[in-house]
Amino acid sequence: MGLPVRELFKNERSLHLQFVAGDGGLSRIIRTSEIVQPAAAFASGLWPPRYRGRRQAEAVGRINRRIAPRFKIAKPLQGAVWVIGSLEMAALLSAPAALRTRFIEFFKRLNPAAAVFTDGLSPARLDPDLVRQSSIPMFTTRLTYTHFLAAFYTFLENRLAPKTDAHGTFVTLFGLGVLIMGPSGVGKSEIALSLIERGHRLVADDIVQIRLQQNRELIGSAPELGRHHMEIRGLGILNVRQLFGVAAVVDEQPIDLVVDLLPQTARRRHEERLGEVRSKKILGVQVPHVVVQVRTGRHMAVIIEAAARNHKLRSIGYDTAESFRRRLARHLLGKS
Repeated sequence: MGLPVRELFKNERSLHLQFVAGDGGLSRIIRTSEIVQPAAAFASGLWPPRYRGRRQAEAVGRINRRIAPRFKIAKPLQGAVWVIGSLEMAALLSAPAALRTRFIEFFKRLNPAAAVFTDGLSPARLDPDLVRQSSIPMFTTRLTYTHFLAAFYTFLENRLAPKTDAHGTFVTLFGLGVLIMGPSGVGKSEIALSLIERGHRLVADDIVQIRLQQNRELIGSAPELGRHHMEIRGLGILNVRQLFGVAAVVDEQPIDLVVDLLPQTARRRHEERLGEVRSKKILGVQVPHVVVQVRTGRHMAVIIEAAARNHKLRSIGYDTAESFRRRLARHLLGKS
């Protein structure tokens, strides 16, 4: 799993990237969303004014002793992208030539997937040979260091996160993301349409793309081609945004609850009475999961609203079923 460097440049306009050098390395794979930031590792040791005026060899020796342990931080990050900003550039350009050479050799030895120079900086200022000879893809962006890091981390998180697809309809109810699943023809889209008409929002219909964030949160969204659309049998494809307005759709949402719609069967009839709450594993994460029987005459939109409200109560520590069991137990003990 990873992201080719050429995809980074080709698809992400919001990063304002401009290719500078290293076209032979565009097939390299970015394998981690961790970003190597040399500023955090050595900038504080490169640019203290007290090193000015000392002999170059002594300054280099002192700086190397301070920097060397911090350089090791980046070694395990194979397939990572380096981001170099104005702080690093100013420090390196003002540092003794021996130290600057040492940094460039270290950079080449680690052989990152790519390097990005922010604030419109060019790597040629650091070393013209680095641009002419290196196979490491290098980019420059006009964004500031801080703004680029924020945008780039979000981009990598989304692109490199573990992903899967689910067959179902994903809606938001009362701020919760509810994934409605079930066999084909059970009425998932029709129920979602009723929920939208009641003021809730559509995220995805038919195919739900799910990705796992680093904080173990599952995010659901629609494929780009089908975003804001849903299929209703007999009507065809509907554009929900055009029919109900922009407030009726949302691009992505965390998954908080899975509702399985099943036709009524003798084997599962007891579950609708007990209100059993289970969990469903998606990408290794356990998500609360309830089973709702579908049959003629049941107002499924209202039932799913009730399931969402009940889940919100559970999330703050109140379990209606358990509370009722305790009341029933006290009542029976009082009679005995």
